[in-house]
Amino acid sequence: MTDRFTPSAEKALSAALAEARKLGHSYIGTEHLLLGLLSGKNSVAASVLCARGVSRERTRELIISFEGSGNGSDVSASDMSPRTRRVIEMSAYAAMKDRGGAIGTGHILTAILNEPECVAVRLIKAQNASSADIYADMICASNTVSEKLGAPKTAKKLPSVILKYGTDLSAAAERGELDPVFGRGGETEAVIRILSRRTKNNPCLIGEPGVGKTAIAEGLAIKIAEGSVPDGFLSKRIAALDLPLMLSGAKYRGEFEERMKNVIDAASADPDIILFIDEIHTIVGAGSAEGAVDAANMIKPALSRGRIRVIGATTDAEYRKFISRDAALERRFTPVRVCEPTADATESILAGLRGKYEEHHRVVITDEAISAAVRLSARCLPERRFPDKAIDILDEAAARKRLSAKDGPPPELDGHDIAETVAVKTGMPAAGSGACAFSGLEARLSSEIFGQDGVIAEICPVIRRAFMGFRSGSRPIGSFVFLGAPGTGKTRLAEVLADAVFGSSDALIRLDMSEYSESHCVSKLIGSPPGYVGYRDEGALTGRILSRPRSVVLFDSAECAHPDVFPLIRRILESGFLDDSSGRRCDFGNSVVIIACTEAAQLTAGFGAASGKAPGGSRLPAGISERADAVLAFSPISRDTAEKIAERELDRQVRSLAGFGIKASVSPGIARRIAGAADVLSGGARAVINAARKCALPDIPADGKIPESLILTEKDGKTGWFSVTEAEILHII
Repeated sequence: MTDRFTPSAEKALSAALAEARKLGHSYIGTEHLLLGLLSGKNSVAASVLCARGVSRERTRELIISFEGSGNGSDVSASDMSPRTRRVIEMSAYAAMKDRGGAIGTGHILTAILNEPECVAVRLIKAQNASSADIYADMICASNTVSEKLGAPKTAKKLPSVILKYGTDLSAAAERGELDPVFGRGGETEAVIRILSRRTKNNPCLIGEPGVGKTAIAEGLAIKIAEGSVPDGFLSKRIAALDLPLMLSGAKYRGEFEERMKNVIDAASADPDIILFIDEIHTIVGAGSAEGAVDAANMIKPALSRGRIRVIGATTDAEYRKFISRDAALERRFTPVRVCEPTADATESILAGLRGKYEEHHRVVITDEAISAAVRLSARCLPERRFPDKAIDILDEAAARKRLSAKDGPPPELDGHDIAETVAVKTGMPAAGSGACAFSGLEARLSSEIFGQDGVIAEICPVIRRAFMGFRSGSRPIGSFVFLGAPGTGKTRLAEVLADAVFGSSDALIRLDMSEYSESHCVSKLIGSPPGYVGYRDEGALTGRILSRPRSVVLFDSAECAHPDVFPLIRRILESGFLDDSSGRRCDFGNSVVIIACTEAAQLTAGFGAASGKAPGGSRLPAGISERADAVLAFSPISRDTAEKIAERELDRQVRSLAGFGIKASVSPGIARRIAGAADVLSGGARAVINAARKCALPDIPADGKIPESLILTEKDGKTGWFSVTEAEILHII
């Protein structure tokens, strides 16, 4: 943001500071800015306000009646309220659009009028003046009155061949079309320093996607437009070259080479032209064909002789893969590392961008919303980088708020709106509410899983603590070892947990480890290594976690897995990361990892009486149980639990028949009979479910007609489905 003000604007700001001190206020608000604007006799803002009946004396009286006054204060220029800072920022952007770069009183007044809820606008309305009329007067006045420091110099235009295949970033900056850049002063200075060198004066911005590499080039264009660069850069023009546009339509051999040569010649003819090539690694091999040279080899001579200056941008992986392998190309660039900003730095970036997004969406963005966007994006979008992910969340939340708002004053965007947006974006209903959203998690799991209250009581606190941020490093949300006989509910609990935590049962990634009993099966999980069949195909685990990082990962029947598989699981539990065969890092920090092991013999031997923490002795390799948050033993299915399972299945069948227009009911005691007949010891809950399903579905008569009312009951020593109206037996159990 420029800090250049016209003399009238400087006097207005000084008067605002003096008024705040005189009134004994501890801050500089928009009301003090209004008083400062009214202090100028010949300024544009003062003329327009006075013409509409807004006076300095009346404004001062209203401020005292609204807010009171004191005996004086030592408030400084840095004590501006957040809304006042936004007004100054928005006035700077408005000044930039005027191509003058100087902030006048008209820009400040216009920015105040764009804050309809501020105190200054209320003071204007209290004097029976219309803010809309004043805004219209300002537009008319801006066409006839100028407070600029001087007429702007005629901007140098880029050659037509460069404009044909690129974008003039300098012109966009002068028009105010580029977003301001915050927190990248060091990187921008490094770029300017490298561009000023005699040799190797081509900086290459290297960093992860979303950290702001392109924004640094745009920020340099803004600095040049503002004049806040060394004198040697005031006449520079930055052009963003679009390489795919140069390639498109080049049908014949030599056509692309001719286009590239024309661009290089045009840039060489004017030393003030700086080319910016985003994804610069794409020049390697671009346009190459049999007997032809690529863009990289065409641009090397111009770079080595210093005929052109180029700013490149690429990622670490692409730089190593393409640029570093070509030593002749690499030595012509000077790397500039662009690191991901911290959470505090990202919050400052969002605060600086607030005015732009408020103006675009016509909403008021609170400090709470900015803090929530940074905090929740860090927690729920670990696969992406700051500041891109936080800006993305804030932008989408503001759009949702604006679309749902009715006509009237601009709505206020708060932390709750950010939480809702993160929940929709990530598919996690409770993403923004921390532990409060999981207050009913025990009841939700217990309604589906019977007889395992001890296990559920151990899982839920771990989930809640993780969502409150109380976990170490990037480990998974929760990691558990499930021990128990077949049919005790291990897999079903994983399914219900996926639905309760991540909003859908589809969020379950289930891997049957009996399919990974050989040593070579490790490649099925992370992908085949180079040189083997299936290289570049995604692994069964890594591919699915990359596409859906918020999931429950279930390693089922883990005792059947080959020992070579367990080091991978140990790394997931320890660090929360796993690299696939292509070198991509897969993040498990937003997943719940469950290792399920069937250990019926041990459960029967000693710790199967009550579910909860297991005393140990599992057949899993060393290091798995120690790294998990909890090792949990599932109780065998008791008679009471089996009866509850049977009741639930019968209830589901009754609801299913109701969907066909059949009114069905079940007599008391039927569930107990089904539970007693099922082989619970060997089949567990599955045996009960299968028995309930077999008896719960009535036979369809030969004529295909089923009575509208049925009852599953015991009558005359026979149990089955009876017609309520005709007492006809349709099905005998």
